[in-house]
Amino acid sequence: MGGTRAPSTSILLLCLYALQAYQRADLVTSEELALIKKVDRQGKAKVESILLSDGQTYVLLYLRLLKKLSRVDTQQCILVLIADALSDHEERIPLFTRASETDPDFPYVPLLRILDSPDDFVQLKTVQILTVLLSVETSPVPSQRLQPFLSTLSTFISHSLPHKRDVAVQALEATLPRPEFRKAVWATPTLISGKFDIVPLLTNVAQTAVKEKVIRVIVATFRNLVTKAPSANLPAMLVAQLLPFAKNLCTRKWTDEDIIEDVQFLRDELNARFESLTTYDEYTSELTSGHLSWTPVHDSELFWKENATKLNDKNYEQLRSDITLFSVTT
Repeated sequence: MGGTRAPSTSILLLCLYALQAYQRADLVTSEELALIKKVDRQGKAKVESILLSDGQTYVLLYLRLLKKLSRVDTQQCILVLIADALSDHEERIPLFTRASETDPDFPYVPLLRILDSPDDFVQLKTVQILTVLLSVETSPVPSQRLQPFLSTLSTFISHSLPHKRDVAVQALEATLPRPEFRKAVWATPTLISGKFDIVPLLTNVAQTAVKEKVIRVIVATFRNLVTKAPSANLPAMLVAQLLPFAKNLCTRKWTDEDIIEDVQFLRDELNARFESLTTYDEYTSELTSGHLSWTPVHDSELFWKENATKLNDKNYEQLRSDITLFSVTT
């Protein structure tokens, strides 16, 4: 997962100075400082050799330091060391998940507590590390540990910065295959709610995305939503103007064949639904999605003469939805 830039050598050096200060304050032991010095600014081959023989020792050290230290530059340094240890080394993931045998807070609590850091690098790198660990975790993850992670993703996915949205989409792609994550995401109003706000959010992300991978993930997500619950999701997609966007995507050249198949599926399903809609169906789709748009339908006296009584159906269900939407927007 991309989107973060490693701290400079000067930051890593400041981290070492900070750890030395922590030692003088009895917050870091001499043994812990010695272990950090052993890998600090060493060549990759040297660090790989150390992790090969003492991997569990260093994993526990990194998590322990994250748990008790609060300086941003120190957190940046430790997160870089953790990310480097995991990069291209999936066999090291169990070293982190087994850390709970030493401390029940490990590996997640030290990482979750810094998710609300004001530092972008700390936030993004923490999300990436948590994604790697949570996507392969074999034990059930308590909901109180999932929620801070999902709350951060919901903030990222609606953020104005494209790289934060990209990281959120990639994190969801990696974790949603797990049933417990799907349930937790569905229960998170700011990610996927009864008003289907995820559809316009993801549509906007896809329209502004530069990376092909991000578009592929979003289109695959839309296909899954249409396949699993077409009647619930197609109305929101039509309101979000996903059909013209899908048609546009079909004209582009892609390196990933999966995108081509998914985009064509999405276009065909949306087109079939669009062609079968009556004018009132269009209005109902907007109402269901929670996103009314000012179109000629809403300004047509004839339309309301013909359809106003339909608002009374099902115990005034649509009329109550109208009132709710109007009260929110006024």
